[in-house]
Amino acid sequence: AANSSASVGTTVTLTAADVLNYSGSSNTLVVLGNPGDRLDLNLAGEGWVTSGIPDAQGFITYTAANGATLIVEDTNQVVVI
Repeated sequence: AANSSASVGTTVTLTAADVLNYSGSSNTLVVLGNPGDRLDLNLAGEGWVTSGIPDAQGFITYTAANGATLIVEDTNQVVVI
């Protein structure tokens, strides 16, 4: 999870392999954040795909070819790049 003060923001860089390494057997990570936070996934380079549409709870799911899944808060808090 990326945490920061509202005025500064934090950038977290994750690869699809990182998600597998950090998530245990679920292969899924949930990312929460604050305004100004950024999540650098290298979307095209890592092969992440998403509908870009938030679910009812306000999260967007990204999946990678290696089976990694990221569930990212999308309440204008975390910017995915």
